[in-house]
Amino acid sequence: MVKGQIEVSMRGYSKPSITNNGQINDNAIDIFEFEKLDCYNPNIINVGGSVYAIVYRGTDNDGFLKTVEISIDGQITDSVIDVLEFDTFDCYQPKIINVGGSVYAIVFRGADNDGFLKTVEISIDGQITDSVIDVFEFDVYDSYESNIFKINNNIFAIAYRGVNSYGYLKTVKIENNGSISKTIIGTLIFDNVRGYYPEIIYMFNDIYAIVYSRTTLGGYLSTVKIDVNGLIYDNVLDTIRFDNINNPTSDVYCYEPDIIHINDRIVAIAYRGQFDGYLKTLRIGENGDVTDQNDDTFLFDTDGYEPNVIKVSNNIYAITCRRSNLDGYVTTIEINETQKVRRVIAKEGAYKIYANSTTVFAYLNNIELKAPISPGFNYIVLTYNKNAGSNNTKLYVNAIEIINITFSEDININTNNLYFGDFNCIIDEIFIHEVEITKDEITQRYNDFIT
Repeated sequence: MVKGQIEVSMRGYSKPSITNNGQINDNAIDIFEFEKLDCYNPNIINVGGSVYAIVYRGTDNDGFLKTVEISIDGQITDSVIDVLEFDTFDCYQPKIINVGGSVYAIVFRGADNDGFLKTVEISIDGQITDSVIDVFEFDVYDSYESNIFKINNNIFAIAYRGVNSYGYLKTVKIENNGSISKTIIGTLIFDNVRGYYPEIIYMFNDIYAIVYSRTTLGGYLSTVKIDVNGLIYDNVLDTIRFDNINNPTSDVYCYEPDIIHINDRIVAIAYRGQFDGYLKTLRIGENGDVTDQNDDTFLFDTDGYEPNVIKVSNNIYAITCRRSNLDGYVTTIEINETQKVRRVIAKEGAYKIYANSTTVFAYLNNIELKAPISPGFNYIVLTYNKNAGSNNTKLYVNAIEIINITFSEDININTNNLYFGDFNCIIDEIFIHEVEITKDEITQRYNDFIT
């Protein structure tokens, strides 16, 4: 090729890597036995300042709510502030969330395995009002492993395993005073095979990610769209099975997945496989599309039952889990967004474009041109005309000529394959031209892309 051009439009992202960093003190700071009889599935939330509320299944499988005080240095006051038995029938796997002010909502599996939602009032000093504000039976059949998430103002989404063990998603409205609307806003079956242990998080632009398990059939990540009024779009945007991607072993089961939003479009998923506990990072595109390759995998525990991952600070995360001997463990890890250079398009030894999240690198034979790129959309053009004299090789970013050099050789001809992709980005379009096009044509194409 004597004259030619490579034209790429793309949106790029950085790639996370996981390392085993983060120091843990060898001794617990403090410990307090807040329940001396029965306590299953405890879930904790900060009420305000040093006051925390714990919801759990207690004696006779009833639902209990207690408040405790934990100071900023980790010291726990040795007595419970207040207690409320909010359900006197059955209360399995309760989760609590703040509605607004002093009002909280508790979702759980209750009598006959139905799905229940109750609201309570907890003051900032930990005092609990003696009666439930309101109750709503949001599923009259089955509701296992319910997880609740705030969508907008008074709109909440509940993801759970319902009838036939399918994955269900429903949206409801809870007023600031704790009154629950008895009409479901939207419903979606997000998985009609299995939907165990679902968890939902917000990504961006009305797009939400749901991680869940099909147990021996693997772990899945699906994306859905929910508007600010609670309307759920009719179809799942994208779904990927993540447990069988880039595993260091043949461990391809998935149990009890937990998801956390790392940054921008990156999520991390902690889960128990058939043998070990894993942490994986994946990326979600601007339209809810999920990458079919995970960025990194880390085996955090040789058992890893019921893992839960939270952010500690900066790039440090903590994962709690139990082992098969019923002992509890906490592991700290570091997730970094590395600037690894990856392929956009390449015919190695002839021409190629590589990039990371800050720089694009263009090559003809073995000569290199590079230019800075910005977050979001970038329109990259590499042109070459051997007969144009000096400064005949040019690299454009968003229709602006950033760098040019003089290159007088023919572009190598070889039998290497032409590859597209591998950079952490959405590649909108790629063109390879036989002739160099003008600056005006490049500007026109760029304007066509952005309008």
